[in-house]
Amino acid sequence: IIDEIERRFPQPLAHRNLARLTVQAYEAINARPPGWLATLALTGVYLGSFAVALVAVAIFTVALHFGVEHFLTQAMEAPRNRVDAASLEVRRGPGEPAAGAREETIVATFAEPAEAEAAFDRFGPELPPRATLLRFGQSLVLALPAEDKQAAQQWSARVGPTGGEVQVASDPRDLILTLTAIAPDEQAADEIEQRLRGYLVADGLRLAPPWHPDPAVAPLGELPAAGEAPNAAAERFSATGVVARTGLILHVTLTFDRLVDGPLAVVKWLAAQGCAEMRYRFDESPFRMIKEE
Repeated sequence: IIDEIERRFPQPLAHRNLARLTVQAYEAINARPPGWLATLALTGVYLGSFAVALVAVAIFTVALHFGVEHFLTQAMEAPRNRVDAASLEVRRGPGEPAAGAREETIVATFAEPAEAEAAFDRFGPELPPRATLLRFGQSLVLALPAEDKQAAQQWSARVGPTGGEVQVASDPRDLILTLTAIAPDEQAADEIEQRLRGYLVADGLRLAPPWHPDPAVAPLGELPAAGEAPNAAAERFSATGVVARTGLILHVTLTFDRLVDGPLAVVKWLAAQGCAEMRYRFDESPFRMIKEE
């Protein structure tokens, strides 16, 4: 090898360069090409990295289209509790609560819908006067007269040991319902979004929500008033909030005038529009934290 290198270079080479060229020539002569198995493995690595790059491009394209923050928030914070029209029940204690009366609301959320159903069957017959109990998917929502603080404490203590995660609100707007649903098709998804948005952006105009169960109340029409004052009985289904949509998935965040009425009506309305795979969660309102501070 050295003789051949010296023959190819008429000018004398430094010993260091001659040694380097000799090693390179030796390695080139003795290097063995990879076998078919190694060739297939290297090809798989190449194709795999190409596929990963395509997936990453698709993800970032979607994220940029809908907004990176919105995309990541939707993925990380999607609610998991299940609810459908079949998992809704209401029981009322002796005596009707006065329309618009202040109430203490207790929400207990269980790990499984069957646990919420069993707790509903157990507590339903024992409701105190003017109380309302709603089974909402994996949760129980109990409304009690606000002046009966002792009853609220007793029922919170009773529900807690049954395994439910308990939240208590002296104002129904202290709790936020986040709800997702899958529409049957693009046209239905667009129509539902537009009806929800048309109601929610008109906050303060006292319009009837699209989910209002009274057939005499026109959706998005003005709610009936009691003289110069709002009609508390008609407004118990009202809410404020926002709606967003990603394809067929509707994402709604709402606070209600009455938690034992509004969420029930919303889910029934969405189910009537053909929505399925509804998921929800109750969160504490950030405004409640500010008020408490």
